[in-house]
Amino acid sequence: MLITELNISHLRNLAQVRASLSPGINLFAGANGSGKTSLLEAIHLAAHGRSFRSGPISGLISHNEESVVVRVVGDEATVALERTRAGEPLVKVNGERVRRMSLATRHLPVQTLLPGVSDLIFGPPGDRREWLDWGLFHVEHGYHDTLRRYQRVLSQRNAALKQVGMGLEAPGWATNWDKEFVELAEAVGAAREGYLARLQPLLKAMVQRFLPAMDITWTLQPGFGGEQSLSEQMVENLPREVKSGATIAGPHRADVVVWVAAAQPLEQSQAAVEPGKARAATHVLSRGQGKLVAAAMKLGQAEDLAERAGSSGVLLLDDVGAELDAEHTERLLSQVVKYPGQVVATSTELHPYLEGLERESKTFHVKHGEVVEQQLDSSASSGSE
Repeated sequence: MLITELNISHLRNLAQVRASLSPGINLFAGANGSGKTSLLEAIHLAAHGRSFRSGPISGLISHNEESVVVRVVGDEATVALERTRAGEPLVKVNGERVRRMSLATRHLPVQTLLPGVSDLIFGPPGDRREWLDWGLFHVEHGYHDTLRRYQRVLSQRNAALKQVGMGLEAPGWATNWDKEFVELAEAVGAAREGYLARLQPLLKAMVQRFLPAMDITWTLQPGFGGEQSLSEQMVENLPREVKSGATIAGPHRADVVVWVAAAQPLEQSQAAVEPGKARAATHVLSRGQGKLVAAAMKLGQAEDLAERAGSSGVLLLDDVGAELDAEHTERLLSQVVKYPGQVVATSTELHPYLEGLERESKTFHVKHGEVVEQQLDSSASSGSE
């Protein structure tokens, strides 16, 4: 779904905003603190029910207001969300209340390229699991239900392990969940492995556009397996699990390992990798290189979604060029403008890459929480204060 209109009420310093968006590129330019990142936050809130920034929900709501409301009008559906300081989110799709956030998320695939996107490389395994599951959610419609069932059984099994550990139940109480747990774990693992294998050529091609001297590969560590079956591992792990009150093996412990090899001799300024020998990306890449590889992972994933679902949804890009030099910023933006969906980006200035685009675009000036659409011409050299 593409966003045609964005309506925001009482989100941080955005009192009332109404903006009609282009189906192509939308750039919101303004000084730091003007509210431009909050515009992206609003779209993310409507798509996921939560912000991409940390902090309590009360921090999202404007001072002296009781709730924040975001309404996203799209070419296929309208998604509206209200969050109060104390209550659960009220989510509506086409005017009808829905109880599960996933029903709104399905209509609004949102991918993010934020300043901290390099955490996809350097951060905890949960970030990479979320990346995998986002893609599977949107291209394999049965996967989300399987993952939810797995997470529910995992929670029940962990609760049983705690009861056994406290002496409230016999050890066999926890193993009552094992058969269903194994079936669901293997289904989740197989779906993730198949998806990553299909993505691999798209991701490698995208990385080559950013870092042609590097050969990047991705492998899935499913969180179980090896020489023993998951059932055998669970039998062996049970005494330790009873002590810790947590299931040791399973897809909840999975990780995607990123490997870097040199496709050609690297410059001295780049990380030293012997040609043909792969090393973990966390030990090789700089923060800037990590940002480019992470961006390639998200943009390659969007290409796959566009091929399989007909639309890659919306890309949120905050602070164009952060952590990158001019050359790599240009490489990144050259791919962003080719994004097979809609782009909503922020920057402290209007970038010349928007001029002469072959696709539709709009620019907006953001100042003190107010948003004004601008005409892009040669005189529009800066949107900062």
